[in-house]
Amino acid sequence: MGFLNDLVKGVVENLEILRKNGVINAKVISDYSEMVRKNLHSWLQYSVIDAVRGLNLICIPEAKLHFSQPLNPLDFGKTGRKRNFIRVDLAVYERFNRNSLLGFAECITLDEAHECFSTKEVDYKWLTIRDKLPYAIKHLEVKPQFIIIVLTLPIYVRQIPWKVGKKEIDEILETKKYFEKLSPKWKELIDIIRKDSDAKLIIINENYTSIYPQ
Repeated sequence: MGFLNDLVKGVVENLEILRKNGVINAKVISDYSEMVRKNLHSWLQYSVIDAVRGLNLICIPEAKLHFSQPLNPLDFGKTGRKRNFIRVDLAVYERFNRNSLLGFAECITLDEAHECFSTKEVDYKWLTIRDKLPYAIKHLEVKPQFIIIVLTLPIYVRQIPWKVGKKEIDEILETKKYFEKLSPKWKELIDIIRKDSDAKLIIINENYTSIYPQ
């Protein structure tokens, strides 16, 4: 999809401008406390919003996208009420047309980097991104043409922000080698999503930004 490639190119260009100007740096990427203090998640969102605006489209933060079929947590091994919508970081629409959903973007920082594992793999009370996004692609009232995931995944984490409570996964996190250990799982998620919609993964580490698939 040429449109998606143009959008991803714009996001990456914005991220590299932020890197050049010191907004994104090794400490912000690899240290959770610094990430929170410097509002990294908001800067990632800005990179998407500005790229979307450059294509004469609009970007709505914290948008609720409704399902055609409610999500049942029991299907993922959890209890709780059925869910009628998913809240996404940024939804992309044609200008001034709320019925023209084109796609959406999720900006993932260190505290969610392990959500490439399924809900059943981790000791969570809520559903992970690994389960929510594929469900959303199949069951949203308006099928999105694309998903972009902007992911910070440091080569080496200075501070582990979260453990999941499962020994085999916590041992992976404790290596602090997030890029090496977790990027294959995120790419696997993108491959699953791409069976139903176009999707791109933008990974930011301390040294460079990469795109999957190219």
